[in-house]
Amino acid sequence: MYYVGIDIAKLNHFASVVSADGEVLIKPFKFTNDNDGFCKLLSVLASYERGSLIIGLESTAHYADNLVEFLVSKRYQVCVINPIQTSTMRKNNIRKTKTDKVDTLVIARTLITQPHRFFSLGEIGDIHRFSKPCQLLAFAGLDPSVYQSGNFNASHTRMSKRGSRVLRYALINAAHNVVKNNATFKAYYDTKMAEGRTHYNALGHCAGKLVRVIFKMLSDDVTFNLE
Repeated sequence: MYYVGIDIAKLNHFASVVSADGEVLIKPFKFTNDNDGFCKLLSVLASYERGSLIIGLESTAHYADNLVEFLVSKRYQVCVINPIQTSTMRKNNIRKTKTDKVDTLVIARTLITQPHRFFSLGEIGDIHRFSKPCQLLAFAGLDPSVYQSGNFNASHTRMSKRGSRVLRYALINAAHNVVKNNATFKAYYDTKMAEGRTHYNALGHCAGKLVRVIFKMLSDDVTFNLE
């Protein structure tokens, strides 16, 4: 396997490639946070078989969202790493340096030494593990938390966030793009916003709707109907 470490920033990212032995195969290089930059990344990685690469980046700000979506759509294995893991690796670095270029190597080497969870809907596994869409919702942590006291039930509750963080992150980002490209989901989003929901809360509801669609598609082996 080969490990690609990507350090995320607002305008430009850095990436490097190391072998399973930790040897630097491709030194850190810069690419822009846009489609041209993403294509440059793929051109650099083109000499490696897609299945032999594991791409890692830290779970930080939203600046990585477009890149993750791009890589997953190209069927690369993408791993979101807890910054605590990279911090530990960074502390073990004798030079104690922290730069964009060095961080790519830290992230890549963290992938080698730490267990990783891939960012893709493969997180669901066999759909038949779930008998109802609500079970898949709960697995993703998109089910509402319950707030009840005496005779009072909260009409606006937050998602529980008790399930798979990786799957929840993927679904929220997928919902964001579906809302932009599908009239039915856009109308549903607008309805939730009109109810006084926040942007993120409305996206959570759209992600829940998307889960029900995905459950139907996978369970009955049907294609997505844009209408």
